[in-house]
Amino acid sequence: MIKHPAQHFFLEQLVDYAGTFPPAGLPLSQALANYRSYQRGLAPSMLGRFICTGPALAELVALLHPEDGFLISVLLSSPEQVSLVQEFHARVNKSIRVDTVETAWSERASEWPKAWTYRLFFEVSPEQATEGARLCAPQSARLGLKLRTGSIKPEAIPSAQSLLTFLDAAHRARVGYKFTAGLHHARAGLYPLTYEVDAPRAGCFGFTSLFGLACLHWHGRVSPERLVEGLNCPDAPLLNESGLSWGDSHCSVEEIAAYRRDGGRSFGSCSFEEPLQELTEMGWIC
Repeated sequence: MIKHPAQHFFLEQLVDYAGTFPPAGLPLSQALANYRSYQRGLAPSMLGRFICTGPALAELVALLHPEDGFLISVLLSSPEQVSLVQEFHARVNKSIRVDTVETAWSERASEWPKAWTYRLFFEVSPEQATEGARLCAPQSARLGLKLRTGSIKPEAIPSAQSLLTFLDAAHRARVGYKFTAGLHHARAGLYPLTYEVDAPRAGCFGFTSLFGLACLHWHGRVSPERLVEGLNCPDAPLLNESGLSWGDSHCSVEEIAAYRRDGGRSFGSCSFEEPLQELTEMGWIC
């Protein structure tokens, strides 16, 4: 159970479940079964969209139950693949819908807003964020950015300074965004990068500090220097009935809700159980 409105708005639909992606790499049938169990679990309001690739939509049709109901975020590689979504919608009931597309930033980025007229996230590098934000800003209600925050290779994990570059571009343009990979731990720290016994370990960001500091930065309450420092810190923000605090910086409950609506939307994770377990251990969920 989530304890109070500040936690509710901070956590609402925060985790998009991507169980078929590494390092979990589950079969689609198992990932779907997991998602159904999370919908009935301890904190269903924290569960966001089910993530799959465009080609997997055809397989998903055969696995659905009549009582299923949820939203899907689908990964597509070209505007032409929107036809896969159209074919999927023609074969399922209206309680199952793809309402979000995620795609890599490319020279064809300007074609996407006409090909797909709902929510769309462009995956960019930190260096591409300013250009991406410029394209998204006129339609920021539905267009946003996506950043990869982790990897199964230590050298591919971005630095806190890179995250600041991305956040600064998105926040200046008032463009929403989501994250993917390596963000399933609530606190920053040194973690194994896969589920193998001999997996390499590396410093990973914590989703509570990333979204908490980003919320404060969105509202102009924390400096870039403090944001970078905080991202590498194992501490979590304080969330209570009055809102969100990091040191002497504070956002109200209403400001948390506004940030989640217009700024930080969610993060994709191949695990929902780990974020939930760590939040429970922190006392955020009981």
